[in-house]
Amino acid sequence: MNQKLLCYAHGRDDNWEAICVDFDLAVQGKSFNDVQDKLSKMAKSYLEDAMKEDPETAQRLLSRRVPLLTRTKLAVLLFWRLMTGANSGKGNYYAGYDMPCPA
Repeated sequence: MNQKLLCYAHGRDDNWEAICVDFDLAVQGKSFNDVQDKLSKMAKSYLEDAMKEDPETAQRLLSRRVPLLTRTKLAVLLFWRLMTGANSGKGNYYAGYDMPCPA
């Protein structure tokens, strides 16, 4: 499967959070790489568990998304940070990235 999952991460120093907007999953970690790895493992486990359910429940779980307002806020925040160069100094860092779907 070539599907990709849309994810956002933000943090500073050793306090990071990442969210997969396609499955409404979130993790915390000590670095960008840490949350990226944790979110990938969580998405894989989520997909495996969803596929064990009856077809109706699996479909509902696999189509669960972050609410539109939250997705919009994340996209606007990331866009603003990228346009203003806010990631280039001290403070919070933001990243949007695609994660290969582990299915």
